[in-house]
Amino acid sequence: MPPGQHDNPAEEPSPASPPSRPEAPAADGTTSAPDVLRAPVMGIWIHSRVTRIGRHPDNDIVIRHQGVSEQHVELRRSLPGPYTIVDLGSRNGTYVNGTRVTQQELAEGDIITIGDAVTFQLSGGRLIQYINDARSPGGPF
Repeated sequence: MPPGQHDNPAEEPSPASPPSRPEAPAADGTTSAPDVLRAPVMGIWIHSRVTRIGRHPDNDIVIRHQGVSEQHVELRRSLPGPYTIVDLGSRNGTYVNGTRVTQQELAEGDIITIGDAVTFQLSGGRLIQYINDARSPGGPF
């Protein structure tokens, strides 16, 4: 599959407006925020109670980028509850609204950054992917 093409079947066209940026970095310095959030690339419906994201092809969402660990993060949902994101010991971290987390409950509209590779926004049961770097015009998938 050519670079920049996505092999996850749950994708759909994405909305027109980009997410808001995090207001300020955490005091401990463990933050990540792209310089420019560009237009959304796609939306991925979250159908499973556990969705695994990483570089390895066995993940539910595969991100082909060296900044992403083979088994990077899990997105968990306890019905009818909220989503929880759990970092699986990744080397480049998982960030929610600019702050590095190991596990955190997510709220609608939260901005999730996987390593330094890709930024998502949680929106209505979907992960909306945004390009967070001018060097990756087609996204990391």
